[in-house]
Parts: sequence; C-alpha cells; structure tokens
Amino acid sequence: MLDSHTAVGQMAPVASQHAREAAQAHLTTLLRVKAHESGWPHEVVQGLHVAHTEDGFQVGIHDSIQDKAMDLEYGTQSQAPSGLLRQFHNRMHDHADVAVGNSLLETAHRMGVI
Repeated sequence: MLDSHTAVGQMAPVASQHAREAAQAHLTTLLRVKAHESGWPHEVVQGLHVAHTEDGFQVGIHDSIQDKAMDLEYGTQSQAPSGLLRQFHNRMHDHADVAVGNSLLETAHRMGVI
C-alpha cells in the first residue's frame, strides 16, 4: 500500500479529471431533467449541456436550438419567461461540489487510498 502523501500525489491529476467529467455528466442530466419537467420541447432539452471551462462549470446550448432556448428562457410576447437556465446556473455549483466530491471518493477508494 502506498503512503498517503504519495498516493494523493499520484491520484490528484487523474481524480481531478475524472471528477470534472463525472460532474459534467451529472449536471447535464440534472439540467435536462429540470428542462423536461418545465415542459421544454424534447429537441431543446437534448441540446442543453454543462461543460467545465477555465471559468468553471457553464451551461451550454447547441447552436441549432439557441433561439428556441432563449425564447423559453426569456419569454416572448405570447409566452412568459421561465428563467430555468439562470436558476440552474445559480445553483449549479452546489450540485457540482457534491458530484466532484463523490467522484474523488470513488477514485480514492478504487486506488486503495481509503
């Protein structure tokens, strides 16, 4: 078994990348569920995702559904705004913290660190 300092040093880069990917997948699923529950059309729901950038986790919208998503988010003359994307973005970091933490624990366990 590795000593804890060496193990953490070896685990950190792999675990960090794995944790970001797991958080992205978790957040994308959560975003799509919330959009579906809000009645957003299937093609718009499928065009939503969360990505990790140098600025942190960000909501992404595929170009093909950008206009529809913005109409749903901000409303039109005949439709009230939903605010779903802004609400999700404001709460996203709490969900990301949980997903990253769970992923790091899983990786540490698989590597025999804990």
